[in-house]
Amino acid sequence: MPRPADTSGTYRSEPGEQSADESSDETLDLSDTETKAVAFLESLCQGFLQQTFDAVSADPWRSLALPQRGPGARNGTLGIELQLTNRSTGQPQIISFPDEPGTQPSQPALIRIARILCVAAVLYEAVITNGIVTMRDVYYRNVPLFGQQRVVDNIVDDLVATAGLKREDFHVCASAKGLVASDCLFITLTTGEALPLSSTNAALIPPRQRIADISAPNGVDWILVVEKDAIMQSLCGLRLLEDERLGSGVLITGKGYPDLATLQFLRLLADTFPRTPIYALVDADPHGIDILSVYTYGSRNNAHSAHHAGLGLGDRLRWMGLKATDLWRFGAYDELIELGEKDVQLAQSMIARANLPPEWRRELVHMLHLRRKAEIQIMSGPAVGRDEIAQSLAGLSSQQARRSRLIEYVVGHLREGARQLRK
Repeated sequence: MPRPADTSGTYRSEPGEQSADESSDETLDLSDTETKAVAFLESLCQGFLQQTFDAVSADPWRSLALPQRGPGARNGTLGIELQLTNRSTGQPQIISFPDEPGTQPSQPALIRIARILCVAAVLYEAVITNGIVTMRDVYYRNVPLFGQQRVVDNIVDDLVATAGLKREDFHVCASAKGLVASDCLFITLTTGEALPLSSTNAALIPPRQRIADISAPNGVDWILVVEKDAIMQSLCGLRLLEDERLGSGVLITGKGYPDLATLQFLRLLADTFPRTPIYALVDADPHGIDILSVYTYGSRNNAHSAHHAGLGLGDRLRWMGLKATDLWRFGAYDELIELGEKDVQLAQSMIARANLPPEWRRELVHMLHLRRKAEIQIMSGPAVGRDEIAQSLAGLSSQQARRSRLIEYVVGHLREGARQLRK
């Protein structure tokens, strides 16, 4: 497949973007944003200590057993308050100790405050020692306190949103989740090591701050984002990246809803190779289109987080499939999956979104009309009708036919996309 113009490119991080993975005993020269991050964390902890001192000093015999509120002082009593910005809504959220008398909150304020301060302490250490800590590392610092990984994730993003900064300013990143496979990309990490990439084995996508250089001497003809790890592995195993009809490509998966590292990596590729078309292959269900929306417009759950700003690919991302209006091509109606109640609710909420593209709305309406959905794996299912006859005449086994249908679907859409670019 002929290569579109200007699909080659090179990315090199600026000196200030590179982060050392090892701690240093030398005096740290902080950037402006890192200085703001340190000042924010210090202010948060100092505010907590000052409120604690004030509350105890007011009545040392009662300590903090009875007072109800801190700076927000209601009824003239003293207590402790921490105020953070919610990463999803941008609205302030106040954690007050002690809890309201007579209430039984799901998470006592003391536990919530302890979690926030624990996360703040780990981030502070990471910045002043010039290290990098993953969200998973923070969680394992105190598993009994946090209970679940998502507790840490939410606190980190709320702290970052409150400071108006980005995760990298606090030297924290998500644990590797997304995968990338390619035989045309060369990625150098800040440690000087090369990320091991191949056409048949996917590698974990590193955090943005650990990438020093990206290049593709022979260019990149296409980039395909796949919703599921299983489909990614299937395409690698079927050697899609070695298909001579397609030219040089890159396969990526966020394993469902993408994490920040995957979104940042895709944005980096989009900026490094500005003329390379990017496609998405997701399930023909409401969650598939919602995942497509995250890649296109960014995460709605982190709409007020600075580090998620500008990551959406917008018009650069082309929806390859799978589409509800195409389901008749892949099997009988009774082979499709019935929509669940959560599917219906998600579809209805998405249809109500003001910025939803008309094509997406039509596909969601079609799903609701059929009350059916399909996963990408339907293309790997048994052939039916005329497809089965054609494959038999061609001498294909059942297993070969399944493999052929998935590959030919992807190859056909990539080649059609290339033809449209040449017009």
